[in-house]
Parts: sequence; C-alpha cells; structure tokens
Amino acid sequence: MPPTKYLFGLLLIASLSPLAALAQDAPKDPAPAACEARVGAPQWLPCGPDRVFTEAEVKSLLIKEEAITKMVVTSGKSGKRFFVHFKPAGKLDSGPEGGTNFGKSWKFKGNQVCRDYYRITQVDCGVFELQGTTLYLVDDDGARSPVNALEFARP
Repeated sequence: MPPTKYLFGLLLIASLSPLAALAQDAPKDPAPAACEARVGAPQWLPCGPDRVFTEAEVKSLLIKEEAITKMVVTSGKSGKRFFVHFKPAGKLDSGPEGGTNFGKSWKFKGNQVCRDYYRITQVDCGVFELQGTTLYLVDDDGARSPVNALEFARP
C-alpha cells in the first residue's frame, strides 16, 4: 500500500474514534419520560393516553400482588356504589358500599379481571379503561362502571 493511502486510512480511523467513544457513552436505555397528571383528575388516576389497560398494566398500576387494592365503583347497571377489594392470592371482598361482603375470588383472563361472588351465580369479567379523567371497569355486557376511589392497603 502506498504511504499516502496508509496515512489517509490512519487519519480516517483517528477521526472516527471520538465519535465511537461518544456513542459508547450514550445511555443504553434512557429513563421513560414521566407522564403528567391530567387536569382535574384524582391523584390516584394512572397517567398516559386514553386506553384499555393490559394485564401487565393492571398488575403494575391497579391490582398489586403484595397489597389489597380497595376500590369504590359506581355500578354502570344500577347506579349504586359498591366496594371492591382485590386481595392477594385471588381473594375478593365486594358488596354494596357500607353493606355485606359477598365477594369470593378474582383472577385474570387475558386483559380481563374476572370476579366471582357467593350470592350471585354469574362471574363478571371486564377490563379497566382510562377515558379522560375517569377510570372505568367495563364488563363484558357493556356496563361501564366508573371507579370513584382507589387505594392500596397492607394485607
């Protein structure tokens, strides 16, 4: 190889080295941008775009394995308020607000959360949906029940 081509190759490599070093120093996985709370939304409402939550999102944001998730929901069918407590190990407490518990168990079925009761023979399955400043529990029959309160407690 003639000396000028060799010298040109060395200069090219030397000029690219700082760029390669910068690329190696760049963060591999930048931290996800925090999303802003919606104006007028309750403090507990998950942020992000309007959507139906996936099972993974429900597990990370709404029903946590190591806690009791306590919700107050207004029935989309009757307009009455109900407490719904998702407990670890698939246990469920649920009933009219201030009334008797008739919840039995809960489990995931894909993105749906299915609730079984002692006094009702049917199993209600539905998804959690975020629309504007409201979180809904939307059952298979189309009933859209707004979640009025959400908190976590120790088992």
